[in-house]
Amino acid sequence: MKVFFTIATAAVLLIATFIDVGLSEDNSDSAPCLGGGCYLPPVVGLFGCKAYFPRYFYNSTSGECQFFIYGGCQGTENNFGTEDDCLSACANC
Repeated sequence: MKVFFTIATAAVLLIATFIDVGLSEDNSDSAPCLGGGCYLPPVVGLFGCKAYFPRYFYNSTSGECQFFIYGGCQGTENNFGTEDDCLSACANC
């Protein structure tokens, strides 16, 4: 029974990983600009979020991408791994 549970758990995690990777692929048709994501405020995620990810968000007031620390949860689409990614997605919004 324990072996079955372990195999079933591994299968569920593997399927969830494939679904997550498929949904998070970069697709220019779903860029944050089109859905308004570039205009959302950055969410640091302070409540229970203990990670420390250096990230960038698009500041629609200044028209620039700015550095912030992301806690790992409760984020928005306005959250990019690099300044170049941020500019590519939002500079023409």
